[in-house]
Amino acid sequence: MELKIEKLSKSFGTRFALKNVNLELTSGCVAVFGPNGSGKTTLLRCLATVLRPDNGHLWFDKLSYARNMQSIRSQVGYLPQELHFPNYLSGRQILNYLAALKESCTAEQIEDLLITLGLQKISNKPLSSLSHGEMRLIGIAQALLGKPRLILLDEPIRGLDVKERDRVFSLLRRNQQGRLILYTTHDVEDITRIADRVILLFGGEVVFYGAVTDLYFSAQNGKEGHNKPASIAWFLNAVVPDIRNGDSVRFE
Repeated sequence: MELKIEKLSKSFGTRFALKNVNLELTSGCVAVFGPNGSGKTTLLRCLATVLRPDNGHLWFDKLSYARNMQSIRSQVGYLPQELHFPNYLSGRQILNYLAALKESCTAEQIEDLLITLGLQKISNKPLSSLSHGEMRLIGIAQALLGKPRLILLDEPIRGLDVKERDRVFSLLRRNQQGRLILYTTHDVEDITRIADRVILLFGGEVVFYGAVTDLYFSAQNGKEGHNKPASIAWFLNAVVPDIRNGDSVRFE
């Protein structure tokens, strides 16, 4: 399985959100990392077909996004930053409704998602009564319905407590085989828990793509390549606040 991104650009007014992005991604789990405004959300929105890029080309398993939009959409699971479901419906009703739109989704899968994410007890409560964390978990469940081959999660663990995060990471590990999972985060610990690769975005550009340990090594040893010094400085400040004192970060 392959996702190919070629010369992808998107601007809002005079500001570039993405600038000439080129990537070739295969199955596994990839973290999309970078400061606020670096283009993480815009990249996922373009891949989810929610946002049309200004320039560039996208292919999923050699199918062009431009010519096979519906076919690709049927293989994508997407969690946006903000969910907009009717508040009077329950989590279970939302999942049942969305599952009905996907032929490959079963009642057993819905139940499994509710159990794995610890949502059974609150699954019949209206969304208006749920906490932000519970809503986030419902959003993650809906993104995994039908076992999509391309899973796009925009800050999936934002607002979750430790136990909820553990459940999400456990679920994502179970769903890596034969699929590509991309998720955005600001926290390096969220990268090292599950991702095998990382995309570092800075100012709408990809300044690094590879293993997390390789990113840290490149930053610490000043190997820029096409990386800009500002992005490397940001990475070091974000990941190693006390780098000047000789502290280091473990990647497991």
